[in-house]
Amino acid sequence: MLNLKRIQIAVFVVFAAMTVFLFVPQDGANEARQALADKGAAAYDSGDYQAAAKAFEDAARQAPADGHLYFNLGLTHLKAGKIGEAMGALLTARRLLPRDPDVDAALRYGTGKLKDKLSPNMAPGALESVLGWLRQFTARELAFGSALLALIVAFVASLTLTVPKWRPAHLGSLALLILPVLGVGATFWRYDQDELWGAVRPASAKVFAGPTTKQSVLFELQEGAPFVVTQGARDGFLSIALSDGKKGWISGTDVSVYGLD
Repeated sequence: MLNLKRIQIAVFVVFAAMTVFLFVPQDGANEARQALADKGAAAYDSGDYQAAAKAFEDAARQAPADGHLYFNLGLTHLKAGKIGEAMGALLTARRLLPRDPDVDAALRYGTGKLKDKLSPNMAPGALESVLGWLRQFTARELAFGSALLALIVAFVASLTLTVPKWRPAHLGSLALLILPVLGVGATFWRYDQDELWGAVRPASAKVFAGPTTKQSVLFELQEGAPFVVTQGARDGFLSIALSDGKKGWISGTDVSVYGLD
């Protein structure tokens, strides 16, 4: 006979371990990273935006999943008038903090200052129109939710095996397994749709037909123009796509992109 108390303890332990693994930094550099973030904030308040940007960038290298660091970095570049660097940081902050209204407001402000009237969002496809709401969550959050659902279903199923009056509901509890399965499917879809956005860093940049300057120039983009990276570095170039449907290759030295492997 299964022991209900042991099952409850096991569920709690697994949930606690999962929470620590997913949400608690494991690099042991919390104090150093916080010191850099504080240094950046102090420099920002004093108007030393160059020092602030360096501090936030150094902190972000230690915590690449901390969207707040990229948000602060983006605000710093906005204050310094570096719209290209700002857009790159803010687009990264949006990917990591998809529901943060401050990030959205800063991104709208930056987009309004661009010479190229491009949207920082791609046109939704047919499936996107149905599942687009999942973009309000990161793939990590969806994975956590799916695991939590699986634990809840397992706990409910255990009750139907150990509590006599719950036993008639055992088959129904097994039907609940569809919930974590759907959650896993949503997680994989969100991961697949996790676009890597970047922005043009210099005053202007040429976009070529191929990954070399020997290819013909298709068009030029102005500072801050947002794009999606569709293919990683190839001979120092990135394949990009714009919200207006244009595509091409741009030199890696002309972009502000974070999270590129």
